[in-house]
Amino acid sequence: MAMSITNGRTPEQVAEARQVLKAFARAGYQLFPLKRGTKVPRDEGWQTKTYSLAGDIAAWVKQGGNIGIRLGDADLVIDVDPRNFAQGDNPLARLSQDVGVDLEDAPTVVTGRGDGGRHLYWRKPAGLRIHPKLKDYRGVDFRTAGGFVVAAGAAHPDTGGLYYMQDEPLPPISDVREAPDALLALIAREDNAIRIGGEGAGIMTNEQMAAMLAVLDPADFGRGHYDRWIALAAACHDATGGGGLVEFLAWCAGDPDYADETAQERVVRHWASFKAGKRGGATYRTLLRAVADAGHAGLVAAFDMDDETFGPLDIGTDDLPHYDFGGER
Repeated sequence: MAMSITNGRTPEQVAEARQVLKAFARAGYQLFPLKRGTKVPRDEGWQTKTYSLAGDIAAWVKQGGNIGIRLGDADLVIDVDPRNFAQGDNPLARLSQDVGVDLEDAPTVVTGRGDGGRHLYWRKPAGLRIHPKLKDYRGVDFRTAGGFVVAAGAAHPDTGGLYYMQDEPLPPISDVREAPDALLALIAREDNAIRIGGEGAGIMTNEQMAAMLAVLDPADFGRGHYDRWIALAAACHDATGGGGLVEFLAWCAGDPDYADETAQERVVRHWASFKAGKRGGATYRTLLRAVADAGHAGLVAAFDMDDETFGPLDIGTDDLPHYDFGGER
């Protein structure tokens, strides 16, 4: 009699995946469903939705779905991708030597790609803003709040290989440690203050920005509209003083082109690259203008009336500060 398979997984592997996911949930990690056979979130609003382990997650795994782990502000996952290593180089080994700690001595999920890719679980101080990459260690990325990783037990969409938790002598997921100070110093953003000194940095709460974005269709800023998208991203960064990343990611995910793991990490890198500079570019006013142009001038007027610090916003002005966008296109 042929053994039944669930999306490339035997019943035994499904049961094992559920046990591993239970351990992650007990360790405080937030789980959410990915679309079947992909690394893309299944649901809109996945960044804020709550899923039950016994109901939503277990049922989805049983149906053959993959699971993602939504990272929080104190989470730090070192994403090792050997495909991006320079020939003959081992940047993770070099980084470990440079910080004086074996970074591989951590709870580890091996990816299903089958090329040695893996996720190393550490923690960082909440509120510490970090660089997602270091140019001297190509193939080693750093993931935290606003991003996600694929969970153990998932089937890789390209190879069918399973993500799995590496066994002893590595520590279990219940024993995630604080990253070494030397590593945190390397990856820390220079501008760890929330306010970045833009024209209106911090003029909106994250919730106010999200309400503005809710009336805009992300597809209107998607494929083929990079200039509009990057200007809006900079405007949202300025509006919230850099604090609205999670809400901006949630809005971007409404466009399928911005919903998968790779695209979301690209958004995070762009967001981290924004710096206030010369005059002439995008500020929070660019967001307000987009909202007004979309037929919601009343929403802008209501915000203007609520603001007692900055006074009238004059959203039609062409005198806007410039942003050094940086990042990658």
